[in-house]
Amino acid sequence: LGNALKHRFVSTRRIEDIDDSIAMLYLAVEKAPTGHPGRSKWLYNLGSAVTHRFEYSQTPSDFDAATGAFMAAAMQPLGSSSVRLYSAMRCVFMHHTYPHCSSLQSLLLSYSRIIGVLPEIVWLGHSIRRRYKDTGKLRKLVNGAVSTAILAGTLEQAVQWLETGRSLVWSQILSLRSPLEDLAHRHSE
Repeated sequence: LGNALKHRFVSTRRIEDIDDSIAMLYLAVEKAPTGHPGRSKWLYNLGSAVTHRFEYSQTPSDFDAATGAFMAAAMQPLGSSSVRLYSAMRCVFMHHTYPHCSSLQSLLLSYSRIIGVLPEIVWLGHSIRRRYKDTGKLRKLVNGAVSTAILAGTLEQAVQWLETGRSLVWSQILSLRSPLEDLAHRHSE
């Protein structure tokens, strides 16, 4: 119901619809048991609805509520790793898009959640095609995190994130190589 009301707000721009949407989505999050795997998705939906209201109202409290919901979604221990990544990415996007409502520390925290979930996204158990695709996204995310850490003057954090990204890429490259014994067996020449 909350998502349906959010979509209706997008079409009609009636503020009552987005207010009702947020109330429904907040209730869904509130009723969800702690540790439920769907909680990250519900928090993401709540953050998305509050973002719509923020874009309409431009109030700092809506900005804080939206980024807070996205960060809460990104920090859920269970649930989809892609939802947690997208939540952190939406939070970063909001900080970059509305710097007058943002702080550098909040942006760094958002990037830290992205870096924290990346190993799950480029997990070696995924198909090779998916790993190639996910590794391509990795570069932009890590570069953004590192440049923000440098801008904030947290050079040690920048180096740690750079090394994390580099090790993820190298682990992907090494895992895609075939052992020489397999090559010799299949193509002896």
